[in-house]
Amino acid sequence: MTIGNLTQLAERLNVSKTRISQIKQKGILNGIMEKQRSGAFLLDIETAVKIIKENAEPYGRGHTIKIIPTALSPSETTPKEQTFSYFRNQKENYAAMLAKLDLDVRKGVLLNAEDVKQSAFEMYRQTRDSLLNIVDRISSQLSSESNEAKIRKILETEIINALCHLHEGTSWK
Repeated sequence: MTIGNLTQLAERLNVSKTRISQIKQKGILNGIMEKQRSGAFLLDIETAVKIIKENAEPYGRGHTIKIIPTALSPSETTPKEQTFSYFRNQKENYAAMLAKLDLDVRKGVLLNAEDVKQSAFEMYRQTRDSLLNIVDRISSQLSSESNEAKIRKILETEIINALCHLHEGTSWK
């Protein structure tokens, strides 16, 4: 139990004397103050700090009440994860990320994964089928050729033709 005046309470809370007068005028400190003959008020500073923490508006006219901790027990401190402002900030961050994703989808920067998988499957199947059809298409033509350079040119042309659909729809540089 620390007895002190309003100036000492203001120093303890790290606020101005005017802010303490505002709190006093609201009646928050009525039960714990004693007026002296000199006109000064005496009060229990620790009790006043506790009452102000519980009842005073933390932000009044730009002032903030920053209470200097003096051996607070762990139950008196609130972890950052449990404050309202923390959860509000988290909600705003997630909303911003969702809005960015939605914008990227609308711009065409992001694609639906299922659509990409389906397109890739169809492209690979078409490539496989066209490569497997080369044998049936040119086997008789290759059997009649004896010149190695001509066989090589025929095979090369057919393979390029079979793979040309991969080039379609892509931008080659």
